[in-house]
Amino acid sequence: MNTTIIDITSDAYQLFATRLLDELSGKNYFSGSFEFEVGDYSARLVATLFIYYTQVRQPDTEVTFISDIVPVWWELHTCIDGQEFLNNFSFNELREYIKDMQNI
Repeated sequence: MNTTIIDITSDAYQLFATRLLDELSGKNYFSGSFEFEVGDYSARLVATLFIYYTQVRQPDTEVTFISDIVPVWWELHTCIDGQEFLNNFSFNELREYIKDMQNI
């Protein structure tokens, strides 16, 4: 049995957050998956999510931000050369990266 655990780095979370924000694009609900390469491994995020927004009034405009993402289900599969490995991914940490990217 392979006991290798893939460490999800801050760069990987940044990539996941960017990709997820692209997928959400104004939606209130997301159910799907997407794949991408992260360094020496591939990742596939499968998720069903509810997305909540808030509007913030700026001096000359109103800006809409994602205020929260509530996962109904999520799983992150990570593979190296076609072999799946465990990882230490945290959806709560991904949520924080998304908030930071929006400057909330």
